[in-house]
Amino acid sequence: MHIYQERGNRLRPTVSPAVRFKGSSKAIFYLAGKMKAEKKDRNQQNTPSGSARKKFEVDMYTWTAFDEVEEWDLDRMSIDEREIVYETGALALGRATDIEIYQVMAAKHTSAAAGLDFSAGAFNAANALTLCSVLQQDKVPWDGNVYCGLPSLQWNQLLGNKVVNSAYHVGSDIPFVKATDTRFWNGVNWFLFEEEEAQDL
Repeated sequence: MHIYQERGNRLRPTVSPAVRFKGSSKAIFYLAGKMKAEKKDRNQQNTPSGSARKKFEVDMYTWTAFDEVEEWDLDRMSIDEREIVYETGALALGRATDIEIYQVMAAKHTSAAAGLDFSAGAFNAANALTLCSVLQQDKVPWDGNVYCGLPSLQWNQLLGNKVVNSAYHVGSDIPFVKATDTRFWNGVNWFLFEEEEAQDL
């Protein structure tokens, strides 16, 4: 469980956890719309804002990553060997989590995103700012909880832009000083997200 939570996936921390569970079959989430504040005079009754708030349920499934170790071998395995067995299972479950999340996002892909395909050339800071602008115009809260996973080529192309890696723009958190596969820039958590197996994503 520890390996799965810490290293087994990239997308699980980017989604909201369930508010509660119904037995072991449903996860419960709530979606709330915006509310408008209004002026109030003395002795004036409050009126409901009528903002939408709804509960929705998601089916839960059991996943397994199964391997076999003979009892004869188990008694003779070192701690390091056992860790390898745990790690391969945890990473397999982590990849399954990422694929599930990615498939839901891909199903929500709309024709409105048709003009946001930057695969014809190098992915640069201007392309990244265009993506940010579209989200901001769509009233997405700019609260640091926006994420964008990039394949290795686009990730490295983005980091090649001076505006992304210059201390004048991002302070002391320079990627060449602090090697990392995540980068917080312009309100977005950019991260390296390369598929493990071809056609995973």
